[in-house]
This record gives sequence, structure tokens and C-alpha cells, in this order.
Amino acid sequence: DNHGFSYRFDDEELGDDDRTGPKPHIDELVVWGGTVANCAESDLSSTVDQEAKFLREVVYAPSRTKGGCLVRPKYHMGDRGGRQTFPRLERMTIRARPALLPSR
Repeated sequence: DNHGFSYRFDDEELGDDDRTGPKPHIDELVVWGGTVANCAESDLSSTVDQEAKFLREVVYAPSRTKGGCLVRPKYHMGDRGGRQTFPRLERMTIRARPALLPSR
């Protein structure tokens, strides 16, 4: 079973002195395989919500999720339909199989 959760910090914006200070912001987030539900969904939601203004790329392809095809950024606050703005987002990849069809 090949699955994992990873993220990449935007190291290009850091000087050598910054690497020992507070953690840098997340530039890229990858969720590939595995299950995203309950506590994992809440933790992922919190990360995406807090890092929304810094994220440039999101790959979201879990094997199983209770939340659907996209990360719900306000789920960690109990808001399943909350919205978030991603001003730097350039690329987003979601799972295509099984097919995701719009609701009517």
C-alpha cells in the first residue's frame, strides 16, 4: 500500500538565518493514497486553512475519504461548507477515478 502525506516548504524565500527560527509556510501539499477521515481530515483542514495564502500547489488523491474530492478548509472549525481564498494557488490535482460527477 503506497500512500502518504507530505508538504514542501518554500525554501527559496528563506535565508540561512531563517532556517533555525519559526517553521516556514507550506508551498506545496501532497496527499496520495491512504484514508482521510475524522481526525486526519480535521488536521489536514486546519493545515490548508492556515496555509491558504501561501499554497501554490495542492495534490489531493486519497484512496478513501469521507469528505469528498476536495479538502474542506473550514472543517476543523465544524464548518463543512466554509470557503477559503487561495491567492497564490497555481495548480490543483484531484482524484479522477472513480469518476466525480457534478450533482444535479
